[in-house]
Amino acid sequence: MAGQGDPALSLALSPLLQPLRFAARAGVSRLNGLEDLVARVVEQARAYATEGSTARLDRLAASIRGFDSADEAQRQKALAALILELGALLPIPLDISALAQPMSGAAGKLASMPEQAAAPTRTADPLATPVIQLRGVGPAIAEKLQAKGLRT
Repeated sequence: MAGQGDPALSLALSPLLQPLRFAARAGVSRLNGLEDLVARVVEQARAYATEGSTARLDRLAASIRGFDSADEAQRQKALAALILELGALLPIPLDISALAQPMSGAAGKLASMPEQAAAPTRTADPLATPVIQLRGVGPAIAEKLQAKGLRT
């Protein structure tokens, strides 16, 4: 997964996510002008591509050729291929990754969205909470309280 950790490349390719969200909501047949958009976005993203991601960008651009003039089944197939290639370059939200499901037996896998960090566990006793973790207490106030010997 060449570009998965490259934030600049992910940001350059992010304009493709909005039309894919639209396709997930409204249907693939309502999506127009995707070929031009993909070609334009891929050209702009090449400036941020590494050696490993250049080939993926080529496959990304090739996966959608003929999309605007294709019938519904071909559009669905091309969109699934686009999402699979895009998934190797940036995390794909679940609502968009559902568009790739009809294409069974695909070799690639979609990249999952990063999970949110677990919320810090709270102690049972609020008085046992360190001063720095209290709401409204920053490092400066915590230092002053500690200098006065006040602790929780």
